[in-house]
Amino acid sequence: MVLWYKNKHSDLTAQDWRTRDNFWSQAKHAIDFFNITNLDLPNAVNKDDWATNAWVLAKDNEFYVVYTKDASAGVSLKLPGEPANYSVSWYDPRNGGELQQGSVTQLLQNEPFKHFWVRHQKDLGAAPNNPDKDWVILVRKIQQ
Repeated sequence: MVLWYKNKHSDLTAQDWRTRDNFWSQAKHAIDFFNITNLDLPNAVNKDDWATNAWVLAKDNEFYVVYTKDASAGVSLKLPGEPANYSVSWYDPRNGGELQQGSVTQLLQNEPFKHFWVRHQKDLGAAPNNPDKDWVILVRKIQQ
């Protein structure tokens, strides 16, 4: 359950629920994102230190959900050291809809494996549009 008290009225005095309209829309878009991506959320953990200019929810070696408030500042993600291919998709949390393609659609991690703790920083590219807005970026390992 999410509680969000950002309005000038409390729930007890609200006569017009349209003051919460933006919250309801954003919550629906978040639910839609997780429904269309079908991620293993119970096993995901916060890994914000793996990204620049973003927050990360990840199941390492499987998927990374990256949220940025401003994609124009550039977003990068540190991926594990073993060789792998990853798909990169963008989701508009303001308007919802389908996953979109940005300037980078795939990431190839082909640097030599050194140690299990070594991660390699990869640029996630530019947003499909409105780069100065918030975006959710899904980086998912492509199974070979």
